[in-house]
Amino acid sequence: DEAIVTQVRMFEMKNGGVPLSESQGLQALVGKGKGFEELPKDPWGQDYKYKVDASSAKGFRVYSTGPDRQDNSGGGDDVTSK
Repeated sequence: DEAIVTQVRMFEMKNGGVPLSESQGLQALVGKGKGFEELPKDPWGQDYKYKVDASSAKGFRVYSTGPDRQDNSGGGDDVTSK
């Protein structure tokens, strides 16, 4: 979801370039003044996942577990940001 990717980038800018950690997860983007009142759901009604990924141009991936709802870390039928 591009809105989530944008908010991850905003988080980094507000924090002096410090990236969002996997332990913080996407919940760090929720709350007053943080980007979302609640996180959007994927097309299958599930939460999006966040993974630090040095091989990605962004340094992270936001992905959906896809129609089978199995977390394949962005593989399988998961739908992922590049």
